[in-house]
Amino acid sequence: LVTSHPDYAINGYQYKIYDYIMKPTLFIRLWPILRSIHDERLQEIGRYYKIYTDNKIDIIDYEDIIYIYKDDKYSIFVLPDRAAPHKDSLDAIFKELNSDEFVFISRSYILNIKYFRSLSSNKEIVLKNGTVLTLSKTYIDDLRMTVHRYYHDRLH
Repeated sequence: LVTSHPDYAINGYQYKIYDYIMKPTLFIRLWPILRSIHDERLQEIGRYYKIYTDNKIDIIDYEDIIYIYKDDKYSIFVLPDRAAPHKDSLDAIFKELNSDEFVFISRSYILNIKYFRSLSSNKEIVLKNGTVLTLSKTYIDDLRMTVHRYYHDRLH
């Protein structure tokens, strides 16, 4: 609610107004409030992952995560246009993702099933972008179930 009359602002909350801005402060307060609304909506949808570093916050849409792999002390998010390092463990990332779109394919890799194209008899996974990853024998059933569930849910 944008107003130049403070008495209207208080009444505005009965209409589930998110916040109010007095007109003289519009250009100072509008952007932070819009950012806050945007972040809350993203959180409600739950389809993004936040990576916090010392000097920035990287918000990654689930749709953009091709796969994540462990490289020494970092987990690397592989995205269509870049790679984003993160210090959390793959287990912690997997729990936070909490989505049926992601599956471990080895101890060191999490795959976004949306990018899965095929699995060969020698356990090579071919992704839609042509990348080839190796499936660990331990995770064959998990991959099969995830592929089945992912496409079954979207086709029915």
